[in-house]
Amino acid sequence: MTFEYQLNLLNHIRRMIPDFKCVKGCSECCGPVVFTNIEWQLIPDELRKTKMTGLDCPYLENNRCTIYEYRPIVCRLFGVTGNKLMRCPHGGKPQRVLTQSEEQGVMEKYHDLCRYSGMHVLDLDINILKETK
Repeated sequence: MTFEYQLNLLNHIRRMIPDFKCVKGCSECCGPVVFTNIEWQLIPDELRKTKMTGLDCPYLENNRCTIYEYRPIVCRLFGVTGNKLMRCPHGGKPQRVLTQSEEQGVMEKYHDLCRYSGMHVLDLDINILKETK
């Protein structure tokens, strides 16, 4: 699929997700994250990182997301679904919570995007995993 098609699909998925503003200074849901290739390509070169140096998101600096505007779909879903694992630990609320049907629709479109775009996973130093045991 063309870049333009993937970009249109990504933007369509983003519009399906209600707005949610994270609590300032919170990073509790930030961890290792994967991107579709199209999401990765949209991150400006000067912000793009290729390696994880820990199990926290490499884009988290001083409890702040340095790519918030470009964050991937998985990050945008935190706080807006009915899934208990995806709820804001500080009680933050979106404009509205996605219904189960809407969640399913988002995930179907996201799976399509993954299939068309492919996935980008950051390199992780295996020694980090040994240190966490």
